[in-house]
Amino acid sequence: MGCLEMELLQLRYFLVTAQYQHMTKAADFLHIAQPALSQSIKRLEKELGVSLFIRSGRNIRLSDEGILLAEKLEPVMKTLDEIPGELTHAAEMAARTIKLSILSASEMITDIVILYKERCPEVNFQLSQKIDNKDWDIRVSTVIPDQNAKTNHTVLKEEIYLAVPIDSPFAEKDSIHLEEVHDASFICHDRTKPFSILTTSWCMSCGFEPKIVFESDSPSTVRDLIGAGMGVAFWPAYSWGQQRSSKVKLLHITHPNCTRQIYVAQKKEKSSSPIKNDFYNYITAYLNDLQSL
Repeated sequence: MGCLEMELLQLRYFLVTAQYQHMTKAADFLHIAQPALSQSIKRLEKELGVSLFIRSGRNIRLSDEGILLAEKLEPVMKTLDEIPGELTHAAEMAARTIKLSILSASEMITDIVILYKERCPEVNFQLSQKIDNKDWDIRVSTVIPDQNAKTNHTVLKEEIYLAVPIDSPFAEKDSIHLEEVHDASFICHDRTKPFSILTTSWCMSCGFEPKIVFESDSPSTVRDLIGAGMGVAFWPAYSWGQQRSSKVKLLHITHPNCTRQIYVAQKKEKSSSPIKNDFYNYITAYLNDLQSL
């Protein structure tokens, strides 16, 4: 159909002419010669098969068909005019957005994000905890980054303590062999999570399977349940923050070696984003400060 061959410029010329309803004034506004504008309008009328203007000498006015076309075109052209600005805004938002995959140490990383937002409020974050998510700029996990992948990464070595009730006989100690708690009740993470799988493997290496009485991913819930004498739990040195409850004591585990590595990986990009680099450096500095305490 002829309407599919209409050019955007033709439609803009028509709308301006419809606004002025005067060829010379419309041509002056568009900075084109009046004969060129007249030819453009005539080609559009030929393509559509209708007269868009009623001509009377040098005067013109919209025909019924012209009025209908103008009504239909105005919102369409308004939308088209807004697209460049919207695309620019979207590009600016993308440049200020960090896609952060948090597969480990969520409590600590959330605190880091909050601190960074206070420092750089214009930066946006898209947070994900999906293991299969591939669309990330920075990822925090206990999985060693693929050496073939294009990433930078930093490592936090984290000691895992055993948290016990303060009125427990275990609290008389400062350190403990994991075998000593083989009969204790354990409060743990969701057993399908990497942290629980890791801590269970430590127990199994000492000849016992932990007797789990409750599962929770909330450090405050775990802390409160330990304080209430419900059981003992593994407590990451950094990931869950400091343990401030007077009802709970943290013990060093002398055997087995209860530590884990937390990797912060940043994808390498051809056009590196200053904001993403800055946040990665911020996390790195934060982790280095933790380890130097």
